[in-house]
Amino acid sequence: MFSIITNIHEMGPLLGDLSISDIVGFDVETSGLDWITCKLYTIQLYLNDNTYVVDCLKFGPIKYLMELLSAKKLVGHNIKYDTKVMLAKTGVLVPDVYDTMLAEVLCYQGIGKKFYSLQELVDKYCGVTLDKEVRKSFYELGDLTELTQEQLMYAAHDVQYLHVIRDQQIIMLESQKQMRVLDLEMRLVPVVAEMENTGILLNIERWRELMGTALQEAQSTSELLKNLIFDRINYSAYATMFDLYTALSIPVKTKRDKEALQKLPCSFNYVAQLRRDLNLSSPKQLQSVFKVLGINLESTGEKILKEYQGEDELIKYLLLYREYNKKASSFGESFLEKVHQVTGRIHSEFNQLMADTGRFSSSNPNMQQIVRDSDYRHCFIASPGYVMVTCDYSQQELRLAGAITGEEKFIEAYLNNIDMHTLTASVIYDVPLDEVTREQRQIAKGYNFAVLYGSTEYGLAYNFQMPIEHARDLLDKFYKGYPRLAEFKNLMEDGIQARKYSSTPLGRKRFFEDKKFFSDSWKMNNYFNSMRRQGFNHLIQGAGADITKLALVKIHEENPFGDGLRIIMPVHDEIVCEVSADIAEKGRDFIVKCMCDVFQPFLGRIPAEASSSIELTWSK
Repeated sequence: MFSIITNIHEMGPLLGDLSISDIVGFDVETSGLDWITCKLYTIQLYLNDNTYVVDCLKFGPIKYLMELLSAKKLVGHNIKYDTKVMLAKTGVLVPDVYDTMLAEVLCYQGIGKKFYSLQELVDKYCGVTLDKEVRKSFYELGDLTELTQEQLMYAAHDVQYLHVIRDQQIIMLESQKQMRVLDLEMRLVPVVAEMENTGILLNIERWRELMGTALQEAQSTSELLKNLIFDRINYSAYATMFDLYTALSIPVKTKRDKEALQKLPCSFNYVAQLRRDLNLSSPKQLQSVFKVLGINLESTGEKILKEYQGEDELIKYLLLYREYNKKASSFGESFLEKVHQVTGRIHSEFNQLMADTGRFSSSNPNMQQIVRDSDYRHCFIASPGYVMVTCDYSQQELRLAGAITGEEKFIEAYLNNIDMHTLTASVIYDVPLDEVTREQRQIAKGYNFAVLYGSTEYGLAYNFQMPIEHARDLLDKFYKGYPRLAEFKNLMEDGIQARKYSSTPLGRKRFFEDKKFFSDSWKMNNYFNSMRRQGFNHLIQGAGADITKLALVKIHEENPFGDGLRIIMPVHDEIVCEVSADIAEKGRDFIVKCMCDVFQPFLGRIPAEASSSIELTWSK
């Protein structure tokens, strides 16, 4: 059974239950997924073994209700959405929540799913099958003015199982020693909800200018590419134009066209239509183009092309074309469609646990893939009266690597302000610090990060286009130069392989499947090498994710400036905020302090550092 509340006079039993309950099951039903424009139909609450359904089409003081609920812990499934809805409708941000979906992902990070439906979890933990068909009626029947008994009953069922799910998840997370991580992820939900609700302004006029430039560059590079291709084809090697079409894997759509092409002798004089039909975005056609021109490539993927870009100008211009084409497509009109019609801002979604390391991912649109190009970043602008403060951790992962492994040379370098990439160049090339060349430092920089991510000598040789023997020699010198890091890394990887999970200092786990049988030794070795590589990467990159998330929570919870400081987004180890112009420097100093305060406990003797900038736009 459940109680329906349509006015404030019917709240007596609910208020009584609220007075003796600290945890409340919480859910909402709306007309759609856009939390800003959707219509709020119901609020469902479960507490003290009682279920209440607030009919929001009739109940007026919703803000008052949310203010009461803000003193409780609200348990929900994908509760970030419900939090955003209530923030948009009432201005109240619920500070204390528990999300059964995020908790389930944490329990099985690495071997489980990225999204679990409430239906799945109710079935798993309660043995009950929820019928979700009624849910469609909330958004398929148009703008509802009255709710049916069936809809109200459906709404009531969604919250009745949340407590049971939460209790079982906590038992598992306690056994995994992930309670600190669980606490962090749950404290982060309101931060992300407010951040997504705030959004970011885009200079649409400037964006369109860049889009137009990218389109022009893509078009001109496309024409240049086709000139290079058709000038180099040996037309005498083919009897007819149809034969050339076939060799280039260009489809001929009709029988009539095929017959016409079969009658045409193969000649440069007849390539006008062929130029129009050649699709430079087709991997199959490009592979055939290179084959016709006598260039044998295993694929036309970016990595392969970059390996050969110095050998043929065709490859150089193809890479350039792809760069312009990506800017024109990924950052074109489809991106502008993400500007919200009501707010005029972009409201990207930031997913807390989509990556196995615990790093944020971004979607709809992906703000983390915006090119580190000042022209594009400067299109994202501060609100009137505000400035954009961009704060970036200084070598977050390398500092963590030094602290976690206890590598004394790393520690001494950071204590004495020695550039880590220059130090590594000195180690692997056996030259004094002051004699390291720019090229040596660049390669050493790649080695620093490649080793943390588990790259082998084969991967290094491929990435840096050097002989395998040279790559192996430099890698040996790297590990000999940093013996404590090498010893720790090997011991840690042995432990990861034995226990089938990796853990950050905070306790965030990344699990691996416990495979017992393999078809051959190569597959077995490949599997365990991958596990070791990903596991050590999780240790470092996952720790970085923990720190960035801790910083976001601290900035949010200790913010002394109210609406004068608003978190806009995280981009890996970078945090972007809008700060009122009159407190710009104070706001910047507060953000940097929060970032360093949460970082330092993980670093020991290594000092925490973060760089910052204050501009009217998102800085590079």
